[in-house]
Amino acid sequence: MATDKKETVIDTAKAEVKETIDKAEKIVKKAVEKATPAAKKIVKKADGAAKKAVNKAKQVTKAATSPSSKENIILEFDGKAISTTDIVSLVKKNYKDNGGKAAIKSLEIYVKPEDSAAYYVINNKANGDKVNL
Repeated sequence: MATDKKETVIDTAKAEVKETIDKAEKIVKKAVEKATPAAKKIVKKADGAAKKAVNKAKQVTKAATSPSSKENIILEFDGKAISTTDIVSLVKKNYKDNGGKAAIKSLEIYVKPEDSAAYYVINNKANGDKVNL
């Protein structure tokens, strides 16, 4: 549940950041078109500051979506040990390697130790995809 809420908050924040960026770009573009040479310098500085703010917002969003390095779960079974972080990485790699092009908006992983495998669903589309652990 907490993960769903976190994902919702992150998705909402991303959408709001994108909308703000789009609006700012339109305003800056119009200002540049109408500005005198002296005003263009001011607009250029403001544009630089806006880009820095956008980059900072992207960093914050990325940090919020990155798994915590302070917490980790290790699964031990059949003489093997693998972290949940590694399983997520394997799943994402498998998805991309098998032609997955859509951005990953949601990810569900079902670990089945008796098969030494993890089955996954990306963006609510079950394809029977599997990663060997």
